[in-house]
Amino acid sequence: MKTTESADSNQVFEKFHHYDWENDLVYQAGLKNIYNSYFKANTSMTPAKKQQIITNSKVFYFKKTFDVQIDLGQYGRWVQESCSPGFSNTPEISLEHQPQPQQEQGEQSSLSYDELVELIVAGKEIPGIRKIPNIVLEDQASRSVLSQRRKPWEIKDDDEKEKEIEIEISSAV
Repeated sequence: MKTTESADSNQVFEKFHHYDWENDLVYQAGLKNIYNSYFKANTSMTPAKKQQIITNSKVFYFKKTFDVQIDLGQYGRWVQESCSPGFSNTPEISLEHQPQPQQEQGEQSSLSYDELVELIVAGKEIPGIRKIPNIVLEDQASRSVLSQRRKPWEIKDDDEKEKEIEIEISSAV
């Protein structure tokens, strides 16, 4: 059973390793989103960290698209065993040379939970979040202009009083 699992893993790793990331438009759009929302905010990020994030995005996309599981540790060992040192069949994607799309003013980029936590822990500003002052403006408070709504039992009592008044009026005539 172990050899079958390793053979399946090898096929998955082979398919992942030789996947055409450059021409997959959906993946490229997601990568641009990562670039615009995360890499721009972290300008001091090392190239190794950028490559790790790109690899994680590839694994996420591949899992979601092909419904397969990829263990990054096993994949790393597979790459070392099957490829000669210093050689990689997958082209590294350089994000610095990609054109930046013009974002519309209403358009918001979404962050993953991990990215959001990192921004909060680092004390950095979260894009798209408006700062609200921590004060109450009592002078601008509004007053209620509508009459208070009656409760169901109060409505019932009023209806009975109206019927009594109608009966009195009709008997008086």
